[in-house]
Amino acid sequence: MKGYYIVVLIFGALLFTGSCRKRDRSPQANVLGTLSVDLDANRAVVRKKEAVMGNMIIDAFKDDLENKGKPVDFVISNGGGMRFSETKRPNGIYGAGDFTAEMVDEMLPFGNTLAIVRMTGKQLKEVFERSLAQYPLTQGAFLQVSKELQIVIDTTQPPQVLDINNASIVSPGNRIVSIKYNSISIDSLKEYRVGTSNFIAEGNDGYVTFKTIPNELKEYIGEDQANALKEYVITKTPISPKLEGRIVFQ
Repeated sequence: MKGYYIVVLIFGALLFTGSCRKRDRSPQANVLGTLSVDLDANRAVVRKKEAVMGNMIIDAFKDDLENKGKPVDFVISNGGGMRFSETKRPNGIYGAGDFTAEMVDEMLPFGNTLAIVRMTGKQLKEVFERSLAQYPLTQGAFLQVSKELQIVIDTTQPPQVLDINNASIVSPGNRIVSIKYNSISIDSLKEYRVGTSNFIAEGNDGYVTFKTIPNELKEYIGEDQANALKEYVITKTPISPKLEGRIVFQ
């Protein structure tokens, strides 16, 4: 009988130990890496100015394209695609600490994919005029950009205006003072390889210029943007994005 109790006690201890180990692992299963700074995902940030969160996300997209052997000159994507969970994080802040897959899925919830579009410097200027056309409203079309670009803006100038059907540009706008790529002003005639989302590449959010670019100049990669960011967090942790003067208001 004594031997029976010893066996029962040992078996019970093993079950307890196993369950403890399982509980210890579960909270970590969702952690991809470490976030070293707070990220502000509020509309007034990601849709109106250079954002720390925007810089991180856009750089992750560029890194993903390069890792796939799809080099681009730079990446742009709309701030409207960058979100937060209003129920879990009502202040819109992702605090420094564990960076989880759940956080990434909240930040990029739409299942948009990556695309590459070949376009001229002139077309790029039209695109950035669209980005600023409704400023200071917090519209989703506002573009966040990768570190290779510097955009200088004067919102006192006339905005781009589209026709009533959002099908063509009626007035080109003059809010973009300059666009520099690796510190050199873009050439209006030169072709650039631009990484972006399929949503923008298809001409949504009023991006008439993207819509009119022929399909043969577009390549849809099919990588879910959230997966691109998750891989970036895993491989680059700790993640420490910062403001770098990518978007400058005069």
